[in-house]
Amino acid sequence: MKMSALLKTASAFLLISGAALFADDRSAAEAYSAGHAMYQNRDFYNAAKKFEESGRLATSPAIKANSLVARVGAWRMCGMIYRELECIDVLLSRYPEYADYKLLSERLYEIGDLYYNGQREPAYWHFRWIPWLNNGDKTADIYKKALERAPFSPSAARARLRLAYLLDQNGDIKGSIEHLRVIVKDFPKSKEYRYSILALAEALFIRAEHGDGDGRLAKEAYEMLKLYEKKYPKTSEMAWVKRRILQYQDTQAQRLYEMAEFYEKHNRKEASKRYYSNIISQYPLSQLAPQAEHKLIALDPAFTPGKFRQEPDSRLPQLRAYKIPQEASRVLISPATDRNTHFLRPVMDLKGPEVTRIEPDTKKEEKKGSK
Repeated sequence: MKMSALLKTASAFLLISGAALFADDRSAAEAYSAGHAMYQNRDFYNAAKKFEESGRLATSPAIKANSLVARVGAWRMCGMIYRELECIDVLLSRYPEYADYKLLSERLYEIGDLYYNGQREPAYWHFRWIPWLNNGDKTADIYKKALERAPFSPSAARARLRLAYLLDQNGDIKGSIEHLRVIVKDFPKSKEYRYSILALAEALFIRAEHGDGDGRLAKEAYEMLKLYEKKYPKTSEMAWVKRRILQYQDTQAQRLYEMAEFYEKHNRKEASKRYYSNIISQYPLSQLAPQAEHKLIALDPAFTPGKFRQEPDSRLPQLRAYKIPQEASRVLISPATDRNTHFLRPVMDLKGPEVTRIEPDTKKEEKKGSK
């Protein structure tokens, strides 16, 4: 008797719950229909709000997923691209079976590119006409989300290079280096590969300058420079690459030279000679190579110096100097430069177009004076 009463109670509860769930889905469908009508009337902002209400009311995963898909389209049409990204992120996380994963993950990269090129989402829809009232720069966060979703997308190399630049600008050199390493390792056929090698070499040099006890970072930077020299020998960046290679040799030679001097000071000539020899053999183009050779001659009379060393190449870039072009002027006679004029103020050309300034002919005046 008790069991039958319990079954009746459970059945009644299930019927009530089912009716409630059905009622929720019906309300969600009505909200979705209202949003669809607004979308057709090009009222995209309010349509997105209705689709959001539909997803909140729905209990069916299919209705929730369809509401999210509709919100993605509505937010895109009204230019609220960061809210579009948030909906895409929820859709791919919770309802991937209802989404075109490849298409939507590529859209994340597109939104990142829009932000990178300066587009921003309005902070308030009704004040969207005020350009500086926006939700801020979220470019780095968007690229990170896109790379998490599709790390090997055709757009991944471009996004990583841009993200590395943004992180470097914000002072996160370590994070920037990690992204550049991924490009060099995993995207050798991309257009960004060439520039990633240069950027990685420069970033590693900067980190090495702030502390590189075992020389690992500087060595990796040197390897990147040699790789670029091997792959792209005829590009315009080769002058910079060669200067950086020379600077690397100077840095490494300096470390060895200090160690050689230390051992020489403590009368350990064999160790000192070994370090001086390493400078000459490993870094012959360094600025300390001639000094190391002189030291080695003094320590080891049996040492025979090599060929005559030429003047080392400059470590500074060659800059071209250009003359500043003369500007057009309406001044015909200027008392400041013409001492022979009786005018107290400049004489202006009031009729003609912009003309170059007329200087007095001093040679003719000298001939008149001589006559």
